[in-house]
Amino acid sequence: MIHAVLVFNKQSKMRLQKWYSCECDRERFTKSIADQICNRDKTFSSILEFWGYRIVFKKFASLFFAVCIDTDDNEFDALNIIGLFVEMLDSQFGSVCELDIIFEFERSYQILDEILLAGHLQESSKTITKELHESDLWDEERAVLDHLKELGMI
Repeated sequence: MIHAVLVFNKQSKMRLQKWYSCECDRERFTKSIADQICNRDKTFSSILEFWGYRIVFKKFASLFFAVCIDTDDNEFDALNIIGLFVEMLDSQFGSVCELDIIFEFERSYQILDEILLAGHLQESSKTITKELHESDLWDEERAVLDHLKELGMI
C-alpha cells in the first residue's frame, strides 16, 4: 500500500503531499524524509528504509518525487507510479516545474487522485489527461452558460 506521495524541492520545501494513512507525526516525517533525500549522495540508490516504511524517490528537474510504501511492496511499481505521475504532469503543463505545482496545485492533486485511490493504483493509462481536458471543456462551457443565464440572455 502507498502511505504517502510527497513532492518537494532541493531546499526540502514541501510542494505537494497526499496521505493515504496516518500513523506518524506527518510534519516531522516529511521534514526528515525531505532532509534525508536532499542530502543523500547521488551514488546511493533511490530507495531507503525509514520509520518502518520504504521510501522510493526520483528527482525530476528541481523536484523530488517520493512515495512511501510498505516494506514488502514492490519498489519498481512505486517508481513506475512516480514516472506515470510526472508524465501526466508533463502532458498537462508542458514540462512540469515547481511553479506549475505551486500555482496549479488543484490540477496536480486531481491528476494524482485519478492515478491513485486510497493508496492503491487506480489507473495506469495515460488517457487520463484526455478525460481531464474534456472535463475542463465541460466546466468552461457550463461557466459560460451560467454567465449567460445571469445576464438574461438565455
